Amino acid sequence: MKTAVHLLIILFALSASCRFGTTGTYVNDNIPAAEKAAIGTLDAQVVAAMLANDYEALSAVFAPALVEKSGMGFRENLPQIAEQITSPQFEYLDQYYVANSTSGLANSVLSGVEGAEDYLIRYEARNQEMFISLLLLRSRHDEYLLTNIYGKYPEGWKLNILQLGRYSYHGKNAPAYYAEAQTAYEKGHLMDAANYMMLSAQLAKPANKFWRYQREEDFRTFYDQVRKEGAAAHTLPKTITDLHPAPQIVSIYPMCVDEGCFPMVEYLTQIDVADTTELKRENDALHAIIGNHFTGLDKDKAFLLYKTFNTLPEANTPVATYGFVQEL
Repeated sequence: MKTAVHLLIILFALSASCRFGTTGTYVNDNIPAAEKAAIGTLDAQVVAAMLANDYEALSAVFAPALVEKSGMGFRENLPQIAEQITSPQFEYLDQYYVANSTSGLANSVLSGVEGAEDYLIRYEARNQEMFISLLLLRSRHDEYLLTNIYGKYPEGWKLNILQLGRYSYHGKNAPAYYAEAQTAYEKGHLMDAANYMMLSAQLAKPANKFWRYQREEDFRTFYDQVRKEGAAAHTLPKTITDLHPAPQIVSIYPMCVDEGCFPMVEYLTQIDVADTTELKRENDALHAIIGNHFTGLDKDKAFLLYKTFNTLPEANTPVATYGFVQEL
């Protein structure tokens, strides 16, 4: 299994002072066919260039100021992007064509207001005509959101804003993990609720500052509540005195692997990590009682992950570790 919990967000945007004015917005199937076809060609070019690690092909789509803004930073990040995305195939989350009364406006587009999945995108419209294209790209078991915001120049559509951020882990996005956290909380499974909200928070800004879920404040308020109650109920590190010698649990956090996202329990052991037979005995004993110390941690999931070590890891100082996967 391979770890996959890290959040990649690449931001390149143009900035300038904003003005306000009226706009007309067309969404998905209501977008004029000619504009939609032109953007579809550019979207495919952007994705193909990213996968090919071809900065020259990619920058050909950029507005001039974006080329200057991105500079060497984008060239350096492009190989990492190419490694993350596993397929040139993509699907659209949504598309928006915005006809402004003038350029330089503060534009907002939204998918809805009160739905669990509803979001808002806010940006500066440097051009009178703007197009927002939201693409979902595959990365092993996860999805990335590619946010392309184009402006229409005399020579045609050019990319003003480019964002790439993780949108989901194993098919679940920020609102989905929020819902799972609420379910866990209602069962009294505080550690699970905190872990699900950690995943939700990691996925909450797939287009960085340009993106906001409409229920973002609900996410934040609930996460703060869960963390506060969790800290009161579970103090870490925690010595498990039921066992002899007593292991000490130092952290519990979500880890995404090929099979899904599961709790990772890290603990100090007094048994030499080279003695895998005794380590296994201790881990089996710890796993048998883990639910007594962290209610629900051994429920409603396929696996628990464990990592043990003799000394606490420190920055830039690797230590020997040993891991276990316990099937539930």
